[in-house]
Amino acid sequence: MGCAQLLDAAAGSGEIRSDVDACELMCGVGNLCIGTDSDPRYDARRLVELLIAGLRRPR
Repeated sequence: MGCAQLLDAAAGSGEIRSDVDACELMCGVGNLCIGTDSDPRYDARRLVELLIAGLRRPR
């Protein structure tokens, strides 16, 4: 299953926002991971976790 299909399924079940495009999400995750090698203080996993948490629909 591709990223777009996963996003569609999650949005369809009401778990996440429905206005998220798979390409935007993947570019965002990729950009967050760019600084990992150059700075040991940079925690890309934590930032990706925050990004994914932000996809959740407001309750």
